Amino acid sequence: MIRCPDCGARPGGRVECDAAFHELGARAVANVVFAYRRRATVDAYCLQHSAYIRSVKSLAVHLCGLCAAIERSDDPRVDNAIWSSLRVAPDAVKPPMPAPT
Repeated sequence: MIRCPDCGARPGGRVECDAAFHELGARAVANVVFAYRRRATVDAYCLQHSAYIRSVKSLAVHLCGLCAAIERSDDPRVDNAIWSSLRVAPDAVKPPMPAPT
């Protein structure tokens, strides 16, 4: 079986992993039940796939977004607070991402 090189999901590798993610996106557009957690889904997917974590700022935004989705899911102000208040030092360096298991 071919695994996704980033997250380790199978079968089908990266192509199938991306297809499954986009299918969830289509469901979110079609059904409010899936749309409710769309931001958490995007953040979790991005954190598992290196193409979406190219800088320390993108890492910080997705980590904060996922944390907010878990800890403050009932507060609609959280998403705006992350985008407007997040500051990353100019000399910050992105840590190495863990290898898939």
